[in-house]
Amino acid sequence: MKNAATKRTGSDELEIPEVNLARARIVRHGPANKRVSLRALREGLGKTQSELAEALGMTQSEVSRLEARGDVLVSTLARYAQALGGTLETVVVLPRTGHRIRLALGEEGSRRE
Repeated sequence: MKNAATKRTGSDELEIPEVNLARARIVRHGPANKRVSLRALREGLGKTQSELAEALGMTQSEVSRLEARGDVLVSTLARYAQALGGTLETVVVLPRTGHRIRLALGEEGSRRE
C-alpha cells in the first residue's frame, strides 16, 4: 500500500495522495447495516499501522494487536478514531422501537453531580 500521508515537495507544494475509490466508498458510505473492522476502516482511509502507531504513541505491533482484539476500551476506540481524523460516537439501538440513542460518554453533561 502506498503511503497516503500528504507530503511536501522541494518547492514547498503539497503532494496530494491518490485515493483508492473502492476503499473510499467503504469509508464514505459504509456497507449497509454491516460492521467494519478497525483494520478495514484504517485501510479505507489509506493509513498504515505505522502511521497510526505514531499518532497514537504506540508501536506498530501494538496497533496490530489492538485491531485484532474483540474487546476494546471505549477510550482506546476514541483515541483510535481521533488518530484517523474522526470522532467516536456511541449509540444504543433499541430494535423494538427503532430508537437510536447517542450516549454522552465522557462529555461534561454526562456526569452526575
